[in-house]
Amino acid sequence: MNRYDDIINLPHHVSPTRQRMSIHDRAAQFAPFAALVGYDDAVAETARLTETRLELNEQPEVRIKYFVPDEHKSGGAFVEVSEKVKKYLSQTEPSF
Repeated sequence: MNRYDDIINLPHHVSPTRQRMSIHDRAAQFAPFAALVGYDDAVAETARLTETRLELNEQPEVRIKYFVPDEHKSGGAFVEVSEKVKKYLSQTEPSF
């Protein structure tokens, strides 16, 4: 006699009181779960890089390069200007 001969040919049990579970619900029982809720968020926050804010000098020097079209023919020239900043507005988000 083999190991399961006594039960191998029995009909599948069907409960008279409970509905059969859907395949979707049955699969959800075996789906991976987060054992530590919030752990992934904490790791992502720790990995996020930040920089320290630099304090600017009283009058930092800036360099701006812009294009000036030629008045007589197509094309033009790039002009570069270097100046010290006289006034700037401090804000956290740039507005363009």
